[in-house]
Amino acid sequence: MGDIYAFDAEGLSASLGSRARSLAGRGHLTGAASALRPVAGTASAVRGPLGPASLGTLDVLAEILGALGLPRHEMEMRARAFAASASSIGTGHPETVRRKHDLATAALRSGQPERAIRLFGESLEARTRRSPAGTARLEAIGSLAGLAEAAGAGGYGVSARTLKAMAIRELERELGPRHPATLKAMDALAGTLEAGEGRAEAWAARVRSVAGSGIRLGQGWLRALAAAGGLAAAEIARNDMRAACSLRLEALTARLLDLGPCHPDTVSSSARLERALAGLATAGRERDLAFRELDARAGAPGAEHPLSTLERLGLSDALAGLGGMAPSEDLSLE
Repeated sequence: MGDIYAFDAEGLSASLGSRARSLAGRGHLTGAASALRPVAGTASAVRGPLGPASLGTLDVLAEILGALGLPRHEMEMRARAFAASASSIGTGHPETVRRKHDLATAALRSGQPERAIRLFGESLEARTRRSPAGTARLEAIGSLAGLAEAAGAGGYGVSARTLKAMAIRELERELGPRHPATLKAMDALAGTLEAGEGRAEAWAARVRSVAGSGIRLGQGWLRALAAAGGLAAAEIARNDMRAACSLRLEALTARLLDLGPCHPDTVSSSARLERALAGLATAGRERDLAFRELDARAGAPGAEHPLSTLERLGLSDALAGLGGMAPSEDLSLE
């Protein structure tokens, strides 16, 4: 009896799925969603595993809910599709892992970055267990890029920089440096640098590492750190903008060569580079102003300059190297 019921549900899903795709293709998203809603209830009532048509129709319904601007409803449907897939074809099946990735994307869109981080991480781990070639590797890079976006949304700016830089290197290796997916990843990292994600986090982490290294911190060091904080922020911002301009220029050059100067993607890329260059000029002026202000407040004659104190304590790299590209790391898919 259970098998007959499952078969009927599979036939209903295939029929309604075809109708919903036709409606969605003509722009009738609300009608498509209404046509598919019975599938969700039927799938919940089926005793036994669901077939491919039933699972696929749940995916389509989730996509339509997302297109309608209903991220929380989409996330709920993605969760149902993932749970049904896990129980029907197994948690390690590529389609189940793909549904987990889709659920993570929906969680990120609905404002739940911590949940998205966990789900993207699990899908990345599952995908890296598979053969490190072709489609499987590109799917893993997709999960890596999603994890980077979730890290940024969750306030983990330094991690977001590192993960985005890793995604660029993997895409360059797999698809080439001028592939649209690689250029899109470069734009994403440039946007992170321009927005300043992770700057305060990077500075604070460096300070904590020095503070925990056993160096005795006196009042002079604390005053030096407070005086140099503004310059550190300005210097890191300038480094970020330099790196962002480099990424924007590389992406624009590739699009000029492959698409031509009049293509919409090339025009948008040129505008982004112009904004980045303006930001770099502003960051340079702010850095020079911060340095002059710090120098003017250096203290009484004979007192150690705050920058000298930072140099002595090993913090000078915070002024020169904490901005810009993330540390070099490779995603191991072996």
